Amino acid sequence: MAPEADPQPDRRRSDPHRKVSGRLLFHSDELDSWLDTIGRGESIDCFLEAVDTASEAIGRGEMTFRKPSPALIVALIALFVAMSSNGTASRFVKGKGAAAVKAASASRLDARGPRGPRGPRGRRGPQGPAGPPGPTMSAVAGSAMNPPPHPDRLWEDVRPDTPRRGNLFVMAHVESATLTCGDNAPCSVHLGLYVDDAPIEHTDRVLTSDCSAEPCVIRVFQQDLFGSAAGVASGSHRVQLCSRTLTGTIADFSEEGGEIAAILLGA
Repeated sequence: MAPEADPQPDRRRSDPHRKVSGRLLFHSDELDSWLDTIGRGESIDCFLEAVDTASEAIGRGEMTFRKPSPALIVALIALFVAMSSNGTASRFVKGKGAAAVKAASASRLDARGPRGPRGPRGRRGPQGPAGPPGPTMSAVAGSAMNPPPHPDRLWEDVRPDTPRRGNLFVMAHVESATLTCGDNAPCSVHLGLYVDDAPIEHTDRVLTSDCSAEPCVIRVFQQDLFGSAAGVASGSHRVQLCSRTLTGTIADFSEEGGEIAAILLGA
């Protein structure tokens, strides 16, 4: 006579959460399934399902509590870390779970929408207060004399507006110029730099005529002058390259190419 079939099915196969000595155990394939669920971002539902299963087991008297082991504490910490961040959980989960976590992270990045257009530019803020004068200075020295006052001929000029009091650095260049002496007699002139008709120190050049041919002429080639005017007040000014007759008379004057410039250096 054949033995009667066991009316109770094999709990190891039918009950995925079988009880051994008051503990709930899971098959290895079920654990992989849980890890896949965590990778899909469904860890909360999975956790709630486990809580429901444990509650039912306690109600049937099939589960008793005992002091948690260190391994259980470590497992719970890893579970909550996995629930909080997929990127962090991937460091602890290996195998199929790690691949699922990486795939879930990539899919979330791909699901992000395109970047929106840039907003309009804001209004320009008010201008800040002016800073203190810079620590600049100027000094010019040499063997050249000072130009005489009251020049009688203007060669070049520029009219700068200085925003504050300071030292004005002035420079000028003469490409070429010719001054014809009157009465076929020798002549000479002073050439120098001026600010508002006041001579700038050490910028005087004395130019004399050549009388090897008639008429006597003063020829100027590639002449450069520079100097510094100290304590120039703020406001409009006139910077000049001028000459004043020293001897004889000047009957005619012509210039080809010349520049003059002024730079405010500060107090």
